[in-house]
Order: sequence, then structure tokens, then C-alpha cells
Amino acid sequence: RYRGVAEVFVDVDSHRTITGPLHGALKQRLDSAESEAWFCHDLRTYGGHRAHVEFTPVGNFELLEVSFAPTQPTSAPTVNAAVQSVFDERAPADAEAAASAVVEAMKRAIDRAAINAGPFVGEKLTADEARLLNWIVAHDNLLPAAEADSSAKLQTAVSEFAREQAALEARIPFPVWSLASLDGSGFDEPVHRRGQSRLRAESPTPRRFLTALDGEMSIARGSGRRELADRLVDSGNPLTARVFVNRVWSHLFGRGLVGTVDNFGALGDPPTHPDLLDTLAVDFVAGGWDVKALIRRLVLSRTYGMGATPDPRAKEADPDNRLVHSARVRRLPAEAIRDGMLAVSGQLDPTSFGPSVKVHVTEFMRHHRGPEESGPLDGDGRRSIYLEVRRNAFEHFLAAFDKPAPFSTAGMRYASNTPAQSLTLSNDPLVLQLASQWAETLVERFSDDEEAARDAYLAAYGRPATTAEVARISLFLRAIDTPPSPALRREAWGDVCLALFNAKEFVFLR
Repeated sequence: RYRGVAEVFVDVDSHRTITGPLHGALKQRLDSAESEAWFCHDLRTYGGHRAHVEFTPVGNFELLEVSFAPTQPTSAPTVNAAVQSVFDERAPADAEAAASAVVEAMKRAIDRAAINAGPFVGEKLTADEARLLNWIVAHDNLLPAAEADSSAKLQTAVSEFAREQAALEARIPFPVWSLASLDGSGFDEPVHRRGQSRLRAESPTPRRFLTALDGEMSIARGSGRRELADRLVDSGNPLTARVFVNRVWSHLFGRGLVGTVDNFGALGDPPTHPDLLDTLAVDFVAGGWDVKALIRRLVLSRTYGMGATPDPRAKEADPDNRLVHSARVRRLPAEAIRDGMLAVSGQLDPTSFGPSVKVHVTEFMRHHRGPEESGPLDGDGRRSIYLEVRRNAFEHFLAAFDKPAPFSTAGMRYASNTPAQSLTLSNDPLVLQLASQWAETLVERFSDDEEAARDAYLAAYGRPATTAEVARISLFLRAIDTPPSPALRREAWGDVCLALFNAKEFVFLR
């Protein structure tokens, strides 16, 4: 029994297929507008199986009652408490007396609502009295006709009420929905032998922690997920903090203290600096799991500030740089490359938060299951973190530079070096557009090409241009812009900006 609009889905034996001829009945839509209604979800086909029911509100939704029964149950009507209190006082003996009691309850609610009149001056309405007044306003056609003066006063009061109600509703912020779940009923599952659903062990296996890490776990109630989470982040568990610290180190230094960031088991790499890993993990937990403090500690270290040119003796002794005797030359992640191009071209919108920007859909990406709407080519200049992620329409520029596919978690970013990356930086419409916009900015700001070249190098690489680099750009521009032409100058600078994007220095960090 419900009121409102929602999607309801029944998950049978963790089977997630929700479309098609076999399981189409599992997903239904509820829509009763503003009234209460019963909805029957017929599950006779799945008798004997475990089911998990999910309700996803679409706007306002109230779940009032759930019943497992062969027929629709009858629910006793709910009596308004404001009316019930009058009934309790007067104990009406017949229908006429009961009607009088209802009228008395309505009068009390109206008098209490009239702040400057009646015996209830200054008293607040109860929730049930407010519901009763709302019913009166919504069903005024059931009330007897009033005298002309009273009717006019009523209409004025109702209009004023509606105006104030609309103004109040306008102040209510737009709801922000987040993915969340409630803990369900706890039950133990039998082991499926050799992974086959029909070959089950005779008795279920109790829910517990990993047996390799002291599997005992006391479950007070529910599924045990809360207790499992507590065990994972318990200060007595040495693994969670080590894994997290190692991933942060890997992100900042290009390789973790444990090289296999997703595998701390027997088949993973041993730590190169076990004492350092332990110290960082212990301090991380003692500091309240403060991620920003951990990052600040690492980036202010002498190790993080080392140069990328190794000492020949150190390179001979440790050719893989496992002991971190120098900084690793590493390519920027896909999002940083895109954001860098937006920044140097002057098109980056640094605004934080807000809705995602729809992914730009090219003709090559269009298919029967792709998104119908396409976002702007440059994503409105928003940072890559705000780009919409669609598994069936993945942003191709980010994919070319190894952004992980959104199918599972990725503890470590892998950086490949493929021809597709050079072709993307040379021909992608986004890169060409940003290079052209950057060139427009340089041409408008600088009349002297040498000054423009110095500014471009400083913006792209964070360092001053050398004399040879400035001379090379000036020579190229003079060769193209002869005889001088504003259109030719802008076109030539577009080629220069595109070349600056394609340099290894733009996408690699030393």
C-alpha cells in the first residue's frame, strides 16, 4: 500500500536481469498520484526463492504497508487524531451525533488556525489539525453553501493561504538524491560447489570475516555488513591502512611501496620499504585517517622533490628505481591532460560542484542503446571530474589516454604509449578547437610574436622559453604570414598551439 510514484524491482537470488521476456515482471512502476493505493507484485513464478525488494522514489513517495498474501488485504481506515479526540470527549451514540462530532473537530481546527480569533489565540496547530484543514480546503465542494459575505471571506482566506503556501514551497531546496541502501535481513548462504548453483552444500556457511584474518565476527542483528565494515577499519587490522597508504604513494610517486597495489597477498610483490609503509600506516590511523594530511606529508618530503635524472651509480645498482633514488618520469592521467588544455587555452571553468555535463556523442558513437542527447564538445569547460560517465558512450579522448573503463574499481592507473594517443592529440576535434581558441587569445593579447611565444611556453610547460625555441616559432610564423594577414597569423598560431599540445613535455611530468 503506497502513495506517490516509484519504481519497484524484485531481486530474485541476486539475479539482476530486469528486462526481457523471462523476467520483465520483476520491474514495475507504481503511480497513484496523491491517493493511497494497493499494488500487487505477482511473484508466483519465483516461489521458494529468496527475494529482495527495492523501491526507488520518483518524486514524492510513501510506502505505507507491505503484505505477503494470496489476495489483497483490507486495511482499516486511519482516523484523524483531531477528530478522534472529539469522539473520545463526546462518545457519540448514533450517526447524527458522530457527524456533529466531526463538525466540532473541524470548527476547532479552524478556530485554532485563526490566530486572532476564537478561544485558541496563540496556540499552534497540531499535525492532524493541519491535515484536517487541508482536507477541508481540498473538498470545499462537500460543504454547504455559505452566505455571500462568508463565501467572499472564505475565498479571500483560501487565496491568501494558497499564495503563502506557494511562497513557502518555493523556498524548499531541490532534493539531492544519493545512492543509499538499508540493511536487510541476515541469512547464511550455502557454498556452491565448483560454483554451480544447483550443487549446494548441505548446511549454510555462517557469515564471518576472512578466515585468513581471524574469521570470527559477532553479528548483533541484520546482515552483518556493519560489523564487517567495523572490522575492516579497526585499528587492530593492519591491512586496510597499509593498502590505502600504498595507493596514495603509488598515485604520487608512480609506483607503490608494494608494486602490486591491488594484491597484498602471497602472489603480490613484497614491500620495498616495509618499515616506511608501517610507519605511514600507523601514523595515518593515529591521525584520524586524514587523507589530506597524508598527502601533505608525502609531497613535502625530500623524496617527492627529487629530480628525474638519476645518478649513474644508483641506476646501475637499481635499474628499476624500486628504491626511489630519483623521481619517475610519468605521463599525466587522462583527466589532467584534458584539464591542462582547457586551462592554457583559457577555456577552463574552475567552478566546483554542480551537475554533471552530458558526454559529447559523435556520429561514430551513436547506436540504438546510446544516449539521445549530446553534450558540448568541450564539456562547457568543466573539469573532467564533472563529465558524465556512460559505459555505453565512453568519452573517447579520455579512453585514448587510459582512463579506466567504468566496469570495476582500479587501484592503479596504467599508462600506455600507443599511436592512437599521438593521433588523438593531432586530430581530435576537441584538441583542434582548444588550439584555435588559444591562438585567438594570443593574437588578441600580443602584437609581437616573440612575446606571445614566451607567454605560450610559460602557460603550457610552466617554464620560460629558451632563445632557440622563441626563434624557431618566430621563423615559422614569418614563413606562413607572408605577406602579413590577420587570418594567416591566427591560422599559423593555431598550428603552433597544436604543436605545443603534442610535445611530450605537455603530457609527461618530470
